[in-house]
Amino acid sequence: MANLDKEQRWKGVITSSASDALAVSYAAKEFRTPSIIALPEHTAKTKIKELTRLGSTVKLHGLSADAAKEESLRLQSLHDLIAIPQPGDEYVIAGHGTIGQEIIQQTIPSQVQAVFCPITCGTLIAGLGIYIKRIAPQIKVIGVQLHDSADISRLIHYKGQSKLEEHLLSRKICPKVARICSDVIDDIVHVTTTEVLIATKNIYEGTRQLLNTEGTLAVAGMKSWITSNGLIDWYPLNFNISDSQHKGWTQIDGSFWINAFIHGSNGHDYYIASHLMSYASDIEGSKPVYRASVLDLTDPTIFHKYDRIAPENTTFWTSDGDFRASFEDYGMETIDKNPLHGLRTYSSVENVEFDFDFYFTSPILLNAALGSYQVGGGLGWEWSVPRGRTEGSFKVNGKKVDIVPEKSFAWYDRQFGSLQDSFDWIMLHFEESEWLDISIMCAWKWEDRVDGPKMFATVRSSLNGRDSVVPINLTASTTNVWISPDTGLEYPQEWTIQWEDMELLVKSPRPDQVIEADEDTGFPSQFSGYVNVLATKAGCVPVRGFGAVDRMKIE
Repeated sequence: MANLDKEQRWKGVITSSASDALAVSYAAKEFRTPSIIALPEHTAKTKIKELTRLGSTVKLHGLSADAAKEESLRLQSLHDLIAIPQPGDEYVIAGHGTIGQEIIQQTIPSQVQAVFCPITCGTLIAGLGIYIKRIAPQIKVIGVQLHDSADISRLIHYKGQSKLEEHLLSRKICPKVARICSDVIDDIVHVTTTEVLIATKNIYEGTRQLLNTEGTLAVAGMKSWITSNGLIDWYPLNFNISDSQHKGWTQIDGSFWINAFIHGSNGHDYYIASHLMSYASDIEGSKPVYRASVLDLTDPTIFHKYDRIAPENTTFWTSDGDFRASFEDYGMETIDKNPLHGLRTYSSVENVEFDFDFYFTSPILLNAALGSYQVGGGLGWEWSVPRGRTEGSFKVNGKKVDIVPEKSFAWYDRQFGSLQDSFDWIMLHFEESEWLDISIMCAWKWEDRVDGPKMFATVRSSLNGRDSVVPINLTASTTNVWISPDTGLEYPQEWTIQWEDMELLVKSPRPDQVIEADEDTGFPSQFSGYVNVLATKAGCVPVRGFGAVDRMKIE
């Protein structure tokens, strides 16, 4: 629209494209151009309200997109309006190409195998595909369409054949767009309506967001393509976030870890850990273990901790299948019937007394991007809620302290499946910065008995909230260590994470944040607790942050 001359724009513009409606309406407002949006009668009232708020005239006609399009053509001819978007318009194709640019900028192209894009009129995938194939030609561009659709996706398979133009004309697809698609699309995936509905559910469970049909199609296509290409070993098709908080998933191979960063009503800041480790099938004789600690961050000399072995024949659910690991003086359980609403955790052990609720109020972070990773020849799964609202109270020296919700939050991590032999796991929050454009990092380094050492981090952008997986180099100090007087084991007190052109120095404020092994549990010793972090980059002001670390090393 910016490239229309003023004489064209003053006549007004019209569209019947539901996916472009808001963009056209917004641009029309900016250019002070009259705009008409023709849509089906069943269009959501919220969308109509938003279009009207932007100044567009909304015309509802018929029960389908085709009917709305016919009305749009009638009004266009009647009032001499400009149709937006124009089929095959180079500016529209170039505009869609900026999405490909964003993908390249926000990822490491060498680590991207394929990009999935819905196919409608073909303009979106044409523009996106041009950019990706020009900058990173090794990345596959996969088009996705409903199985019963009759549009451009059926024509791509005629690529290079003389019948292509005949089919293009019969489907009234712009030849320019189809020609570009033939050059940039590597494969077409057809998905069913059921697959789209499942993808919608998966997306909501993972991010608490509802995408439109086009966005959901891309996810459904990705799942279908992964399965058909034999990549099921790294995608957890049997992984459901709700189920992982429910009967059948809560008993074997995993942990439930709440790390609460608390501001108390007494003015002090605290770190409270509540960690339940269930049975480990690959550790002979293992038993469930619960551990908890309270660290006064304002006065780190105040620190209390304990661990308990769960009673024999312990179950972690109610008769209805709800997660509930409740014992005499400690426990963790879902707040209500919705397993993804939140958790309650409590402890009445002397000096480690708390009772608070943690709500899943931030988008879920899927570790390794898909929540699944290979380890020890098997699969491990992990997801977390990095910043959830926290309410409740605790005691310090016998005095009750209320949690200030507005200045407090908790990070909940759920891990299950195959267990790493030895690992360093660090989760970090960063303060706002002019140069560090991430707010959250979940960093992993582990020794795999099959594939050797692995290192990566899942990070969340502070600019757009998107998650991505990045390569890192994580090392634990061999000089700044603490030797346990009880076991003689050494525990590092600082870690260095190198990522791109920056360095993150992670330090523990107390050396004894450990849980010593008990031969009755089958679990090895672990260093687990609060850490500070300082991110540095040449020529930039250092950025501070904080988080938690968990280190397990099998000697």
